[in-house]
Amino acid sequence: MYPYKGYNWRGISWQYIFEKLTTYLYQDLANGTGEDPLLKQKVDANELGLKTGRGFFDWGGGGDAGKQIVADRDKALLELLKKDQEQ
Repeated sequence: MYPYKGYNWRGISWQYIFEKLTTYLYQDLANGTGEDPLLKQKVDANELGLKTGRGFFDWGGGGDAGKQIVADRDKALLELLKKDQEQ
């Protein structure tokens, strides 16, 4: 289930754009260059993860709840960066 959890955290729309670029750029480097049909279905349905409150997971309607999840994530990442810089 991991890649889909990551898609939700980053934002499905970002992941879809990234996948389009890699499909184009890596078509000569790998055999699997097709679109992810499940990802396309989510984008088409405007189920973009935290941004819209629904994606591969239900984020409780998005909006303020989604903003708080992102703020908590960013705070945790910044704390890790600070600890890393101290070492």
